[in-house]
Amino acid sequence: MNGEIDENAWGIEKDDNEFLVIKFKYDKTTLPKKYAFLGDCKGLAYFNKKTLRLEKAEFVNEQPLKIKIFKALT
Repeated sequence: MNGEIDENAWGIEKDDNEFLVIKFKYDKTTLPKKYAFLGDCKGLAYFNKKTLRLEKAEFVNEQPLKIKIFKALT
């Protein structure tokens, strides 16, 4: 995917003994149409402090998700 991350959306979500969690958000105008829904999501990257590796990334929807004729509430 070729989306750009919004420069103003970086931040530390959580910092504890096990993980450093970085939050970020994609610039919706740079996302391909297929992935435009990610512009409404907050991304979270979980870095393990012991292994110094990215363990997982997750996206949390901040807007109600519309699926064709259905509307999923968050």
